[in-house]
Amino acid sequence: MRRRWLSVIPLAAAGGVLALWAARARQEHAIDALWSELRAPAGSEVFHPGMVDGLPAPAQRYLRRAIAPGTPLARSVRLTMHGTLRLQPGGEALPMRAEQVLAPPTGFIWRARVGRGALRFRGFDRYGHAQGAMRWWLLGLVPIVRAGGVDVTRSAAGRLAGEAVLVPAALLGARGAAWEAVDDSTARVRIVVDGEPVTTTLRIGADGRLRHASLMRWRDDAGGGAPGYVRFDVELSGERTFGGYTVPARMRAGWRLGEADAFPFFDATVDTAEYR
Repeated sequence: MRRRWLSVIPLAAAGGVLALWAARARQEHAIDALWSELRAPAGSEVFHPGMVDGLPAPAQRYLRRAIAPGTPLARSVRLTMHGTLRLQPGGEALPMRAEQVLAPPTGFIWRARVGRGALRFRGFDRYGHAQGAMRWWLLGLVPIVRAGGVDVTRSAAGRLAGEAVLVPAALLGARGAAWEAVDDSTARVRIVVDGEPVTTTLRIGADGRLRHASLMRWRDDAGGGAPGYVRFDVELSGERTFGGYTVPARMRAGWRLGEADAFPFFDATVDTAEYR
């Protein structure tokens, strides 16, 4: 009898592994479908500098630097990047490689491989069809994060709005963006994500270079055990030009950067950007 049980154990283990693999494959199939949807071809309209006439001076400088005249007005970008990711304040900066499709204000998918050795995981964050979700697997197989719901959706919508600076055409007035001047080096831009307006404050140099972006972004542990809005910051540098778009290629992001309780958790360099 004991030998029979011993022979069954490997089969049961193999069945469990196959079940985990199949579950992950279903999730990734759904992500592939959303990816294709977000990368739908744009129209034929091209950028001309007169499109930003009437916007606040910082916005005009930024958009005229970011989009070359005659460049097709993209609705999405496919990015590849490398860098580091911290899972908790004070934690180790783990190596990360990722690809992303970003199509503001419709949605995004960020797929990554993170970590080293036994602490290696892969998965995705995404926003689409007015819902956010996170799915991550240890060693590519064991589920460790399965998150969704209102809090995740609100946070993902804020992320989508903040990252719209990587698709400058999304911040044109003709695409529904609304600009407001703060001073000669700062402006606010509001885009609407599935009915909810999200405002991002941008610091822009005299030469039109984008230096810093910040917004109030939803977090499920804003303080005192309750969810709420917390300032989220992105420091931007290292411009590169891809297909007529000049965008920051270095991003350092986190909660309340510059404050005593800051949590910088994301540091990345964009390697490629394909606009459509």
